[in-house]
Amino acid sequence: MRRGRRGALAGLLLGLALASSARAEIAELRIGRQLGLGYLQLYVMQEQQLVEKHARAAGLALRTRYLPLGSPAVLNEQLLSGNIELASAGPSPFVLLWDKTRGKARLVSALGNQPILLNTNKPAIRTLTDFTDQDRIAVPGLKTSQHAILLGLAAEKLYGKWDHFDPIQVSLAHPDAMAALLSRKLEVTAHFATIPFQDQELEQPGIHTVVSSFDITEGPSLTTAVWALDTFRTDNPKVYRAVLDAIAEATAFIKANRGEAGRIFIKVENSNLTAAFVDKILANPKVEFSTVPVKLGLFADYMRRTGLVRSPGTWQDMVFPELAAAPGS
Repeated sequence: MRRGRRGALAGLLLGLALASSARAEIAELRIGRQLGLGYLQLYVMQEQQLVEKHARAAGLALRTRYLPLGSPAVLNEQLLSGNIELASAGPSPFVLLWDKTRGKARLVSALGNQPILLNTNKPAIRTLTDFTDQDRIAVPGLKTSQHAILLGLAAEKLYGKWDHFDPIQVSLAHPDAMAALLSRKLEVTAHFATIPFQDQELEQPGIHTVVSSFDITEGPSLTTAVWALDTFRTDNPKVYRAVLDAIAEATAFIKANRGEAGRIFIKVENSNLTAAFVDKILANPKVEFSTVPVKLGLFADYMRRTGLVRSPGTWQDMVFPELAAAPGS
């Protein structure tokens, strides 16, 4: 009888352990992202339910929600508050969070390296040195946005001081900045834009490009990425793996099915852009979708030099182990 009771107790404990293990992985994954073609993998993942697909293969029933949040600061706040598990934006808000959390937030994956173009409506502005104190450059965020940091990097090279362009920068969301640039009625004379906004601007007469981010960083550099807190990875190893596999599959899909990927973006975003226009953007050989973080360390080093962050570390220290072996920088 004692052996029977012990057996029953062991069975009960095993059952409780299995139930606890089943509960350990989350049933709903929330991904906060910014908007635009630079996040194309996430649009493909949403439409094709790729995270759910890979979670099912691991024996999990998972619901995934994609939450469009326009501000990187809000994305980081939502991540720290536990309202989302993954955040997606440019490298600089990630570096800020990595520093703030003392390394408890790390990069899950890069998404791509697309050129960011500084467009202007003034014929006289041909180079960065042509800007005067009468001009205004629209960026999505002052000092800490990737666009502001790119201007800082350029200012260091041209003038030996990173804050040269700070007085003429104004903070505007990309749609508002594009409207201001094209209207020519407001103070904005230039916009540091991302795809597809920069391409829409260049379709209009009298708009030309002053400089590309690739000129400033001397080649391709990280534009968009996905990050998470380390507790998400340790508490949900199967979900984490499903996310990695989904991003990899979406990246491969975009490369093999460019037109269909563009149509997915238009559908999910409910965009009024034409399929031909989106395909033209995606056909640009400089528009690359990749999971490898390129020149993440360049942005982090600049942010240390200028006092935006203090934590030391290489780019490998800033990413999860699965990504650290990639040929990044």
